[in-house]
Amino acid sequence: MRRCEPPPTRWRAGQLNALLPLVEQVIQQTTRRVLQGEKVPASEKVVSLFEPHTAILRKGKPGKPVEFGRLIWLDEVDGGIITR
Repeated sequence: MRRCEPPPTRWRAGQLNALLPLVEQVIQQTTRRVLQGEKVPASEKVVSLFEPHTAILRKGKPGKPVEFGRLIWLDEVDGGIITR
């Protein structure tokens, strides 16, 4: 018996239009970095097309690999209530 797979999701025009500016920015940053030898600041880089809010996280420790993601701060008071 053959298992049915769900059909692939089709991209809507709105999703594609939202992705195009990020692709253009990646092309620009790659051109600047690779072809022109320019150092592109981390704040100007796109590191993920599908999660554009992702940031480059440097821990400052030699030999430690660079990580990607977002830092969050959680402050907790008595009783487990998150205050920030």
